[in-house]
Amino acid sequence: MEVLAGIQGVGTMVREAPAAGVDMRALMAQVARAVRALVGQRGGIMLLRPWGGGATVRIECTLAGTVASVVLRCEDERAIPALRASVDGVRAACARGGCVLGGVEASGPAQHAAA
Repeated sequence: MEVLAGIQGVGTMVREAPAAGVDMRALMAQVARAVRALVGQRGGIMLLRPWGGGATVRIECTLAGTVASVVLRCEDERAIPALRASVDGVRAACARGGCVLGGVEASGPAQHAAA
C-alpha cells in the first residue's frame, strides 16, 4: 500500500506519536486554579504536578492588602512558555479572589540557579 502525505489506504490516517511535552492549555488552567486557591487562603506556596507528567511547578503567592504577587518556578524548560502565557489567567484568578495582580514572575532552571 502506498503512503502519500500521511494518509494510508482509504480513510486511515497514519499518526505519529505525540512529542513528549507540556500541554500548555492544561498547565495554564491548572496555574490559574492554584493561584485562585492561594488567593482564597490569603497567600502561600503550592507545588503543582502538571497533568501528563513533567517537573513540579512551585507557585508562591503573597498578598499585601488587596495586591497579589505571584512567582512561578519550574525545572522543566518546556513548561516555561506556558507559565509565562498564564499571566491573564493569574490576573483573572486574583480578580475573582477580590485582589489585583501586582506582579508575576515565571522562571526556569537558569533563572534561579543557586548562588
